[in-house]
Amino acid sequence: MWFTETPWPPIYLCFGIFLLLFIYGVTTGHGRSIAIGLGILLVCPLLYLVERSIVTDAEVLEQAVIDLTDDVQQNRQEQVLDQISEEAVVLRGLISTGMARYQLEESLRISDLNVEMQADGKSAKAHLRANGTVSDRGSSGVQGQRFPSRWNLYFEREGDDWKISKIERLSPTSGKSMPILATRIQ
Repeated sequence: MWFTETPWPPIYLCFGIFLLLFIYGVTTGHGRSIAIGLGILLVCPLLYLVERSIVTDAEVLEQAVIDLTDDVQQNRQEQVLDQISEEAVVLRGLISTGMARYQLEESLRISDLNVEMQADGKSAKAHLRANGTVSDRGSSGVQGQRFPSRWNLYFEREGDDWKISKIERLSPTSGKSMPILATRIQ
């Protein structure tokens, strides 16, 4: 696992060490310090490439949440249900009912996406805000209503895959739990 979320802190550290060694080498006439500093500077692109090649579980889950929202928008019910644990029977039914009844428009905007890995490495919680327009599939010609929403998605590792075991909808104003398919903000 990489020790930072981005490559920039170690790159800045290396650059800072380079500057110190370079300044020291120039002011004291020690060419060896300048050479070591240049060597450290050459490590920066390598750090960037290494960081890009390492994918953490949190990054995998962030992408899973983005893929899930895309599948919901495109009404790909089978793909959505594939991301839900087989053991979460009630949740799977609720998702099926919601997708059959409501249409999420293309204007969905995800923000404040944060994934917290649990210490055991087998579970995680993703918190996000989603703002989008929702319309009832049964009412043709009726414009949908814009909804701000907050969500907690709870993931469990099942074999090599991450599956959603629980979904909690939160009121965007109070943060209190509310029914997933509620049509009014509480």
